[in-house]
Amino acid sequence: MVGGGVAGDLGGFVASIYMRGVPLVHVPTTLLAQVDSSIGGKVGVNHPKAKNLIGSFHPPRLVLSDPCVLRTLPAAEISNGMAEVVKTAILGDADLFDFIEGRLTESHPDTLRDVEFLERCVLDSASVKSAITERDPFEKDERRVLNLGHTLGHALEAIGGYRGLTHGQAVSVGLVGAMRIAEARGLVKSTLVERTRNVLANCGLPVDPPPFDDAAFLESLHLDKKKRSGRLHFVLPTGLGSVTVVNDVTEEEARTSLRGERS
Repeated sequence: MVGGGVAGDLGGFVASIYMRGVPLVHVPTTLLAQVDSSIGGKVGVNHPKAKNLIGSFHPPRLVLSDPCVLRTLPAAEISNGMAEVVKTAILGDADLFDFIEGRLTESHPDTLRDVEFLERCVLDSASVKSAITERDPFEKDERRVLNLGHTLGHALEAIGGYRGLTHGQAVSVGLVGAMRIAEARGLVKSTLVERTRNVLANCGLPVDPPPFDDAAFLESLHLDKKKRSGRLHFVLPTGLGSVTVVNDVTEEEARTSLRGERS
C-alpha cells in the first residue's frame, strides 16, 4: 500500500478482511506513516464516535520507507509526523529526544526537511516501535505504552469530527496533557513538561487544544478502545524515556490537563 497513514490504515483493513486476509506491503510516503502507522499491523477506519473503532491486526510482510520522499511534503505534514517521533522519544528513547531538542534549537529553519535529521527520526522511531510490537503484537500488555498522548488526543479528534486537529496535532496536545497529569502526580518535574512543550512547538505543533465542550470530550474519552473493566488506561511519563500505565486518572484530571488547570 503506497501512501500516508489514512491510505495505509484503509488499505490494510481491506487486506485484512478480503478473502480472510491477503499479504500486505507498506510503502509509506509521510513521516507519520514511516515512523508509526505502517509498523505493528494495526489497521482500521474511524467511526463518528471514536478513532479507529473499526479495525483489526494485520501485520505487513514488508515496510519500505525512504526519508528522501519526505522532502516533497508540505511543512504541516512533516510537523504532523514529528508528534509521533517526539512521543516515541519520550516513552523509549531519551537520546532521540535530546537529538531532536538540540537540532531544533539551533535556529536552522530547514531542519525538519533535512534528510539526515529525518533518517535519524525514522530509524530510531521504527526501531523502538517494532521492538515493542514484536514482543506484544496484539496489545495485551507492553504495547499499550505506544498510546502515550493518544487517549486525550483521540477524544479531541473525534469531537472535532476529524476535521479540526490533525492526528499529529491532537497527539501533541495529548502529550502535553499527559505530561501535566504526570507532573501533578509527582512523576515528572516541571522542567520536563516545559522541554516537551518547547520541542513540540519548535516542530510546528500546537501544545494547547482549541476550545472544546467538556461533556462531548468526556463522552468521547470513555469510548476509548483501551478501556478495560470500565476503566480508562492512561500512559503517563515517569521520566525521559520511561512511562507507566495507570487506570485511575479521573475525568477532572483529564479535563484540567488540557486546559492547563490544576484539578
